[in-house]
Amino acid sequence: MVATVSSRPKQVPCDLQYADWRDGPVRTATAELASELAAARAAVRTGAGAAIGSAMRRALPTAIAMAAQPMPRCADTGGIYADLVDDVYRAGARARSATGPGGLLKAAAMLGQASAVEQQLTAEITHSIGTGHCAQEHAGPAWPPC
Repeated sequence: MVATVSSRPKQVPCDLQYADWRDGPVRTATAELASELAAARAAVRTGAGAAIGSAMRRALPTAIAMAAQPMPRCADTGGIYADLVDDVYRAGARARSATGPGGLLKAAAMLGQASAVEQQLTAEITHSIGTGHCAQEHAGPAWPPC
């Protein structure tokens, strides 16, 4: 009997695909997003228009960096990651075209929507891959989740 070699590539488990994505180049973009969200919240609390604009204008390149690293489909079955990227992009674009404090506050509100989308996406990821695969020593930003 002759042994045959399967021509089908072996499917990488979803939790490994996700971990590779999370710990890859997207890590920098998601860390920047966390920083931008915190800076925008702080600026909105103080009402400092210049600080709001500064925090918000960085959102556009962050969204572009995030878009270049799509999440594995097995972890994002609903395509929510694209919604997150879109919210961040639109907030950055609105901040760049804002002509006054009102426009900047609207842009900040749009970036705030990204937090809600992150929560939805975290629930989807947890449902898709669970949390049992996470290493205890995982040291990284709070989002994307382990």
